[in-house]
Amino acid sequence: MTAVDDNDFHTVDDCPCCQQDEAEIPDENAEDVVVQIALPVPFWKQEEGVLQRKVSSLVSIYVHEEDDPPQTGSWLGKLDFVMSCMGYSVGLGNMWRFPYLAYKNGGAIFFLPYFIMLVFVGWPLFFLEMSFGQFSGKSSITIWKASPVFEGIGYAMTVASLLITLYYNVLNGWVIFYLFDSFRMEVPYRLCNCTWNTEHCYRKEDDDACMAANVSNIFYNQTCFDELDAEIFNISRSLINATHRVLPSEEYFKYNVLGLSDGIHGGWWGELRWENTLCLAASWAFTLICLFKSVRTSGKVVYFTATFPYLVLLAFLIRGMMLEGAFVGLRYYLVPDFRRLADPNVWIDAGGQAILSLGVAFGGLITLSSYNRFQNNCLRDAVAIFVADTITSFLSGCAIFAVLGFLAHETGHAIHDVVQAGE
Repeated sequence: MTAVDDNDFHTVDDCPCCQQDEAEIPDENAEDVVVQIALPVPFWKQEEGVLQRKVSSLVSIYVHEEDDPPQTGSWLGKLDFVMSCMGYSVGLGNMWRFPYLAYKNGGAIFFLPYFIMLVFVGWPLFFLEMSFGQFSGKSSITIWKASPVFEGIGYAMTVASLLITLYYNVLNGWVIFYLFDSFRMEVPYRLCNCTWNTEHCYRKEDDDACMAANVSNIFYNQTCFDELDAEIFNISRSLINATHRVLPSEEYFKYNVLGLSDGIHGGWWGELRWENTLCLAASWAFTLICLFKSVRTSGKVVYFTATFPYLVLLAFLIRGMMLEGAFVGLRYYLVPDFRRLADPNVWIDAGGQAILSLGVAFGGLITLSSYNRFQNNCLRDAVAIFVADTITSFLSGCAIFAVLGFLAHETGHAIHDVVQAGE
């Protein structure tokens, strides 16, 4: 074998060893800033993007400048991520479940344990998941390669998100159902003369009209009886007060939207309701359109889906304040009952609501934050979303309890008996 002398190579291009050494020297004129940190070899191999790592004893981290073009799979705008997290965290959990739990657990006093759980349980987990996803750039499944023994957590998160997506699309289907019926000249959920209504259906407008004709008249079973007829049919005020009154909106939802029956009789399991089927299909179609090109489409759709609920909430709040009996409901909501703090179930509900409201432990936050730039200030984003989530829950309670006060005034029931649990 002939020895190779360094003098045989007159240029760098002629020497393969020199070429290899030159390739490892970063270019001083490159736009990327190279920071060499002595760290252990990472558990993942990052593709070209915001964060690049070499599998060696020295890890080269290429940090892009702020004006760098967004990489493939990254958010196109700085607010896309914040708005997406707003749409992810702020939703039915705030506008529907929180007022129900406040109604169940004594009104305003529930807000105290709820806020404590948010600060000490919900928000730390929220920030942890956001940081975890942004640092790794991985999804809720592949991120657990950091510790393979916990890889099943990623699959459990995915299954939980799937189950929530299933029933959330059902709720969206109901919204579409209501949307189409709201274009009628007279909306059916205000009437008691529809095919699905029962004898228990009650409208205060009909009762007031009956009483306006004659003070001694009695309105019962959708019929106005004068004093003589009421005596003949043995109808009294005490009988009316003992009768369970059902608003037309409740019967519309139970018997028209859901099509509930008395039970399964003779092996009859019901039938396919094509209206609900089409509305559910439309809900899934909208979901597919929003996610068609990943964050490039969903990052723009959220500018509407995350802000429009606030416009609806503001409209509900203003309209609710104008209803008769609204302040009765607000007083029930805002006047605390400190005795309920001794009930452990109140704290359990508050902890569950804090986790569900922010959407932690479902994998969505990890996936959304994985599209962030490595140097994004996720602490600022987490605080902003936490504040928005808390304010939304409180305002939603005001809007819902104003309506509950109105329902109590309409039906003549006490506010703690005006609705059934969970409805």
